[in-house]
Amino acid sequence: MSIPKLKVITREIKGKKSSQRVRKEGFVPGIVYGHNKETKSIKIDRKELQKLLNKHGESGTVNIELEGQIRPTIIKEVQRGVAQSDVLHIDFQELSVGEKIKMAVHINVIGKEKVETPWAIIQQQLNELDIQCLPKHIPQRITVNVSELEIGNSLTVGDLDIFKDTDIEVLNDTGEVVVSLTAIKKESEPEEEDNIPIYESETSILDK
Repeated sequence: MSIPKLKVITREIKGKKSSQRVRKEGFVPGIVYGHNKETKSIKIDRKELQKLLNKHGESGTVNIELEGQIRPTIIKEVQRGVAQSDVLHIDFQELSVGEKIKMAVHINVIGKEKVETPWAIIQQQLNELDIQCLPKHIPQRITVNVSELEIGNSLTVGDLDIFKDTDIEVLNDTGEVVVSLTAIKKESEPEEEDNIPIYESETSILDK
């Protein structure tokens, strides 16, 4: 998958309500920072940013165009409002070509429709994988195919293809469960109550 590109604009911070003004203009405020690099305050077109997040998620690398230069970065943090669709602020960490970085990469599960039934469901216990590698080896996402998983079985970190990649160090424990196919317990049907009348005597108390 190609690395997405995003154009950002340097912004001047004037007063406490600077971010609010930026949002009213249709932009999302943010920053770009990195090891031994100057921190830059930026703004991004809200629609373009949302389009990128919808397509590529909130992890992986992004090439940002800032002040006429292309800078390789990763999305470090996305702050959202009460409505989760509203991005309030975003942080990018600029990468150095020869310097390893630690980060979390989203795990994308595919093939659920092949194994899920009214009696079995896929449970995803791990949504992100912690890794360390050089910027050029950062994966945009990690895909896990569960289409051949059997009921009662699971896939662990050690089963993932990325774990065998010598260019990437996986920081999670190898035995940590990523996904499992779990049987759904059927609810026991209530026993039918015997139709026993409240008064078992054939003689009414009014007959006495």
